[in-house]
Amino acid sequence: MWGRRNMLQNILQELKKSSLKINDLEKRAGAALAKDYDLEVYHDCLRQKAEILAKLPDELYEKIETLDRYTKKYVINGLGGFSHGAVKALTLDSVFYMSALLYPENHRDDENNDLDDFINCLERADF
Repeated sequence: MWGRRNMLQNILQELKKSSLKINDLEKRAGAALAKDYDLEVYHDCLRQKAEILAKLPDELYEKIETLDRYTKKYVINGLGGFSHGAVKALTLDSVFYMSALLYPENHRDDENNDLDDFINCLERADF
């Protein structure tokens, strides 16, 4: 039991690192647009964001496999959804799609993105 809880904590740490990277990339992308209207930097930052999301299930696979069946299913489904959308955005090379990753249509600026909500839910074991 303790080992599995530790593994969930390790997964949470990795997800938080990814979230920080993504938040930084989004800020850099926004600044590139607002300051210089640098579409190349904007696109590059959003592509990196999508690549991080696309790789999450593979990067965390070994840790996920140690979780109990119910938690594993929840984590795989969540990360799979993030990854699927990111792969689709990368395949289409759609800046719009990349910018919308992690944000529902009705998202407000004062709300968490979907990855942060997922992390919070895992921390509370609220699934």
